[in-house]
Amino acid sequence: MRNWKRYISLILIAAMFSSFATFAAAAENGSGDEEQIPPSGLNYDQYPALKDVYDGYFMVGTVGPLTGSRSDLIRYNFNAYTPENEMKPQSVQNVKGQFTFDNLDNLFSNVTSLSSDIHLIGHTLAWHSQTPGWMWDAPAFDRDTALDNLKTHIDTVLRKYGGELYSIDVVNEAVGRANPNDWQASLDKGEGWALALGPDWVELAFQEAAKIIDENGWDCKLYYNDFGLDDPAKAQTVYAMVKDINERNAGLRPNGKPLIEGIGMQEHYNSNTKPENVEASIQLFSTLPDVNISITELDMEWPNLGTLTSEQAVAQAQKYAQFFQIYKKYAAGPANTTDNPKVIERVTFWGTNDGDSWKKDGLPLLFNAPDGSNITAKEALVAVLDPDAYLANNPITDDPDQGQTKHIDGVYVYDTSKGDSWSGANIILGNNAAAWPWSTGGADGKAAFTPEKNAKYRISVNLTSLGTNSIRIRWLKDESNGSYTAADNAEVNNHPYSADQVATAFPAYFNSGMSTGNSYTLVNEITLDGSQPADGLIGNIAIRGGAGGNSFSINWIKVEKIGTGGMPDQLLVNWPDGVPKAGTEGVHIYSTTKGDDWSGANIILGNNANAWPWSTAGADGKVAFIPEKNAAYRVAVNYTSMGTSAIRVRWLKNESNGSYTAADNAEVNNHPYSASQVAAAIPAYFNSGMVNAGTYTLTTEITMDGSQPADGLIGNIAVRGGAGGSSFVINWIKIEKIGTGGAPDQLLVNWPEGIDEPVVEPEEPSVVIPPAGQTYDKYPALKDIYKDYFTMGIFGSGENNALLYNFAAYTPGNEMKPESTQNVKGVFTFDGADNAFNNLAGKNPDMIFYGHTLAWHSQTPTWMWDAPPARYDQPGNYDKETALNNLKSHIDNVLEHYGGRLAGIDVVNEAIGTANPNDWEASLAKGKAGTRRLARSGLRKRLRKRPE
Repeated sequence: MRNWKRYISLILIAAMFSSFATFAAAAENGSGDEEQIPPSGLNYDQYPALKDVYDGYFMVGTVGPLTGSRSDLIRYNFNAYTPENEMKPQSVQNVKGQFTFDNLDNLFSNVTSLSSDIHLIGHTLAWHSQTPGWMWDAPAFDRDTALDNLKTHIDTVLRKYGGELYSIDVVNEAVGRANPNDWQASLDKGEGWALALGPDWVELAFQEAAKIIDENGWDCKLYYNDFGLDDPAKAQTVYAMVKDINERNAGLRPNGKPLIEGIGMQEHYNSNTKPENVEASIQLFSTLPDVNISITELDMEWPNLGTLTSEQAVAQAQKYAQFFQIYKKYAAGPANTTDNPKVIERVTFWGTNDGDSWKKDGLPLLFNAPDGSNITAKEALVAVLDPDAYLANNPITDDPDQGQTKHIDGVYVYDTSKGDSWSGANIILGNNAAAWPWSTGGADGKAAFTPEKNAKYRISVNLTSLGTNSIRIRWLKDESNGSYTAADNAEVNNHPYSADQVATAFPAYFNSGMSTGNSYTLVNEITLDGSQPADGLIGNIAIRGGAGGNSFSINWIKVEKIGTGGMPDQLLVNWPDGVPKAGTEGVHIYSTTKGDDWSGANIILGNNANAWPWSTAGADGKVAFIPEKNAAYRVAVNYTSMGTSAIRVRWLKNESNGSYTAADNAEVNNHPYSASQVAAAIPAYFNSGMVNAGTYTLTTEITMDGSQPADGLIGNIAVRGGAGGSSFVINWIKIEKIGTGGAPDQLLVNWPEGIDEPVVEPEEPSVVIPPAGQTYDKYPALKDIYKDYFTMGIFGSGENNALLYNFAAYTPGNEMKPESTQNVKGVFTFDGADNAFNNLAGKNPDMIFYGHTLAWHSQTPTWMWDAPPARYDQPGNYDKETALNNLKSHIDNVLEHYGGRLAGIDVVNEAIGTANPNDWEASLAKGKAGTRRLARSGLRKRLRKRPE
């Protein structure tokens, strides 16, 4: 025993020497870095100013209110300012001929009073949104009237402010469905100026703006501003538009100025935005002669549950750092010494802090919401101030699956707008060129489905035309872009159809009824009888563009085996979502965090408004389950609050967001419950016991006896937010039919996991495992099931009889931790663990015991490492000899007491901090600001003097 204890002590001594050496080295290495940017969390004025850091590269701008400390933050950090809403058409001329400039005048006056070097940016003159409809003469849309309104508005606003502005967004967000081959068609958004003036409206707006600016000799740059310019197709469309307009208006303006002088990339980004796409767009725009670029509305939404975790904060900061590396590479100022085009003259954040952001739930900016007079920095600010250093210290680990569409076996979809060399799809039916259907798969050899001879199939393809006006569905030999079968090549154009027809032959040529910018579902139904020879009308299914080539995007693909003899159709392929598992159909989940208009769920119980339960389904007609009369059901909804403090479970007539039954509306708030209660009625109003960022399972148990009338307390089940609206996320939903007469409960709905088909595997005759839901003693004991594999143990306390029945080993959860056995120095208390061991050993003499733990940074009194009185970052001596004596004494006494009855013990628990495989010793330095702690403790000096 003594040898064992001595051996353990030596191990810990070695580890301690390594840890102290690591602290000392870190202290020496960090002592001279006076220019280092402070860590996040301090007030904004504790950091270098953004405008100073990027002086010589580009202006750094913002938007937002000037109240309180926000004004000081703007004065300190920014040298450009854009009015967020005050200059939009409805703000300055909501009523025709009545210009109201007071708010904008006051705003500009207040901004310029902050600092004389703040550049004013105008936003915006012409837009389809936040513009009164009379401007484009709705609903008549008379061209002359609309054009006169457009010119009058531009003239009046620019004559007042043109001389004060550095630049202005003349036109905002004109491009709809992007088509690089026809930018003018891309302006047909079906709304606003395009309806009255057609695609000319953008050019007309810039011509009028240029006339006013040039007549007065002002130097206000004219910008086109748009979102989503990281999308290659949209960037190419904007490029084509600006290039064409500028070339046709060359010579119109003095000094060789182009009509459009700048492209504003809004850059409302998120965790899935790809920096390489943004850089590609900047490179593309930089080829336009004399056209600058500004980043005009930058923010970065991040998924969260009310606050960013430390990992999320770093990930958001990494993304910001990546973008600012790119911005610096293409900065217009003299500080950019690279050979890259120098085009970016401004980067504007769309807000000063998360609390004021239009996307505040996504926590998208560099500063936290104001707290009194303080506005503190997020990790993102640290990254933006020095992106290279930040990424060097926080390297990005590539996730090849991030932002990718879920892989569907045997389905390959290509899209030029996403960087592929062609657009279309291959659906693999076989992987053996020597056997029917005579085709081979991709590299993984996976088939989408295996066709049955004499079965009939329906192939549906939904796509959006970006210029392509015909589509072919063909037979392909492999997973290439051109190896069609000989028979297919012979008949490729022989079977024409319009987009609204159901094709009955392959190859099918859908060559009419399609136009650019619209979406279509093309359907083909065929029977494969097995007689088709190799290189015949069989193989893999190929979807290709006809006229217009690759200018289309596939949205979804479905392949169904058509049922016969009353059997339903069977879904075989469903790209990109995958084939729904049992228990998920008829469940519709919505979340504002994923772009939906509201958060909640609809669970469909019927699809016939004229029969009980008097409700209808969604477009797919799917029902989650068919309720039985006089059956009891348990509805459990697990959700996470992001602000919502109440949830309602209600009766709904259909799959909408508001058609509740009349009886539900009458009783909607009559049945309040706390989150921990089981509701016994629907509608149920869970309106207490919930807080922001908490996760809760809300349970309702009801019986539907079939007597409920139409528009009564029956229908589909709706889950909705109460107080807090849509600020919540549903994690899972389960619905069970409650068993009676000893029958187990039956799981009917299990979203999103689904209900697996039972897998029948051979069982050992002696082992019969009952279904879930029974008491522990109805099942084989875990320790017996795994006795030939390993010892089955339990950590911590549990129900005593269940513990003894199932487990062969026991480890105390807390009773042996240092604060439990020696909270006061020299006073050892072993009663807790003794009682647990003796109790279990008295009932099972063969019980095996393990110990946990001797040395840990947590649940350990701080005097052990000589650090009174508080645990971390408080004054203390951290005397090595004192701490080492305490450690050895604790180990000796605990092992002296327990060592003889333990099969093993956790000597050290959780020593590794930030993992570094190249330097495990440095990985033991877990203490926050360990070098500071050493400095305070006086150990730094002593460690430096200690010989190696």
